[in-house]
Amino acid sequence: MPVYLEAEIPDSLLAKKKAVIADLDGTIAESKLPIDSEMADILLRLTSHILLAVIGGGSYEKFSEQLISKLPSNSDLSNLYMFPTNATVFFLFFARNLE
Repeated sequence: MPVYLEAEIPDSLLAKKKAVIADLDGTIAESKLPIDSEMADILLRLTSHILLAVIGGGSYEKFSEQLISKLPSNSDLSNLYMFPTNATVFFLFFARNLE
C-alpha cells in the first residue's frame, strides 16, 4: 500500500475501507512522544470518514498525552476507539466526552 504524506489520502481509498487499526508507539507516533501536527491532520481526516482504532501498551493517561491532547479541542472523536494497556480496556468518545 502506498504511503501518503501531508494528509493526501484519496477519498476513493477511504470509501473502500470501514476501519483502520494502528499501534500508537512506533506507528502513528515516535515511541513515547506526542503525535506531530501532520499526523493529527491525517488522523482527523481518517476519523471523518471511517473508524480508527488505536492500540498500545501505555495507560489511558499516556494515550491522552500522546494523542488526544494534540488534536484540536473541537475535534469530532466519535470514530476514534482507543485500546490502551494492550487492549485490556476500551475507550470511545461521544461528543468529546469519554465513555
